[in-house]
Amino acid sequence: PVTGLAAISFRDPNRIELIDVGTGKTVKRIPTPDPARHLSLAAPGGPVLAPIEYVDELLRIELPSGKASSVAVGDFPHDAAQAANGRIFVSDEGGDTVSVVDGDSVEVALPSPEQPGGIAVSGDTVAVVAVAAREVAFLDADTLEQVAVLGGGAGPSHVVAGPDDGSNRFYVTDTGGDAILVYEGGDEPRLLD
Repeated sequence: PVTGLAAISFRDPNRIELIDVGTGKTVKRIPTPDPARHLSLAAPGGPVLAPIEYVDELLRIELPSGKASSVAVGDFPHDAAQAANGRIFVSDEGGDTVSVVDGDSVEVALPSPEQPGGIAVSGDTVAVVAVAAREVAFLDADTLEQVAVLGGGAGPSHVVAGPDDGSNRFYVTDTGGDAILVYEGGDEPRLLD
C-alpha cells in the first residue's frame, strides 16, 4: 500500500517483477540467478526480501526503484523476515541455521532445529518453523537467544506474524495436520490454539 507495487517472482527467465497494482503493468524487472520461492517485505514500503535458495544469497530490493543488493547467507535460504531493530533473519533450510544479517553481512549463524522453513517476526520475537523436526523455535531478536522450542504439529511448514498490535501472535500452517496453530511469542512462548 505504501508504494502501490506488487513484487512477484517468476521463472524462465528467473526474475522478480515490480508491478503497478493500479494498472497491472510491470514497471521494473530484476533478474535473479535462480527463482525466489518466497518474498517478504522488510517493512511497509520495502525493501523486498528474496532468499535465492540455490545460490545461498539474500536479495534486498528497494522500492520503488528496484535497486537490488545481495548478501551471502547460509545453505539453501528459504524465507526471511526483518525485526524492528533492523536485523534480517534468514532460515537456512539446508544448513539447519538462521543467518542474522546486520547491514551488508551475516552477523552470526544461529543453530536451528532441523530444516528451518518459514520465519516471521512479531515484536522482538522471531518464530522459525523447523519442518523436519516438526517444531517451532522462538528467538529473541535483540539478544539472539533461543527462548523456546515447541511442538509444531504433524507437519508444519510456514508461519506468518499476526497484526502489529502487541499481541505477539504467530500463525503456523500445520500442513500435515490440516490445521493452523496459533502461538504467542514473548518471554514465554506458548501454543494458544
